[in-house]
Amino acid sequence: MYYDEESAGKEFSKYGFEFTFRLKKKEGDDFNWAMNLMQNLARYVFETGKWFEEFHFIPTNSPIRLDYDTNLTAIAFVLDPELGKIQTPHGEVQFLQMIGITTEEYELLKQNPKLAETEKLLHQLKLDNALLITDLDRK
Repeated sequence: MYYDEESAGKEFSKYGFEFTFRLKKKEGDDFNWAMNLMQNLARYVFETGKWFEEFHFIPTNSPIRLDYDTNLTAIAFVLDPELGKIQTPHGEVQFLQMIGITTEEYELLKQNPKLAETEKLLHQLKLDNALLITDLDRK
């Protein structure tokens, strides 16, 4: 993490997060697309000054994997159930797990963008998928 001594002890920057992503592996899969997706989201944060927190969601404006026929066209975030958060000399770091969500799920969240609605959707997905592993074939 970047450290600026003059900023130490000042207001929380909101940038203390790292992305994680759990993907269902397919034979012969290459995960470069997932790293590109994470880099694009990091670029978004850097360029806009906006950040992500648990239960935020964002459209990807295309399928999350461009060269694959998938209904997943948005990402939601949850605190990674295994990594959680840690304290560092530079402040707290949250590990935010990215979860692919469908266009229909995204549209429902967009109509009612309260964090509780995202939490409810992710809780529902957890019933069949405890670690919220993103499956590109999920309908």
